[in-house]
Amino acid sequence: MAHYEGATARLVRAFKYGGRDQLAELAGRALSEAIVVSAWSGSADALVVVPTHWRHALGRRFYAPALVCGVVSRVTGIPRGQVLRRVAAGPHQFDVPRAQRAANIRGKFALVRGASVAGARLCVIDDVSTTGATLNECARVLKQAGAQAVYGAVVAKVDTEWQVRGSN
Repeated sequence: MAHYEGATARLVRAFKYGGRDQLAELAGRALSEAIVVSAWSGSADALVVVPTHWRHALGRRFYAPALVCGVVSRVTGIPRGQVLRRVAAGPHQFDVPRAQRAANIRGKFALVRGASVAGARLCVIDDVSTTGATLNECARVLKQAGAQAVYGAVVAKVDTEWQVRGSN
């Protein structure tokens, strides 16, 4: 994981919004290295990509977190699990004020019909985390469904402390 600033922010934006899908390999390998050195390395049973709603996918050539998850799975050998689905669209998190993001994402995810996560240790993969609301909501749904542990891994994290200091 890197701080979402400078060159990292430019690369992530080029990847997500600029159609530069070749950056998935770079992002996925960097995230794989972070996972391998994490305290929970070796204990995850499956990777779970934060799902997007089909309406959000319209007009996109690719969904960045899914591409990153594929690379992480290939590099680490941790299989992908298709256990979460997005059940409602709503506004994108980046369009919602920070204080309202947890409420905006609440209830937007559910377990895929027929999926079982009882006792599983899962790693949720996303591209960028700002407040952690999306990862927390995915974790809540997975834990409620019986997951033993849920870890989160993102390519970049917005450092709100840095933004506050840097904006002065």
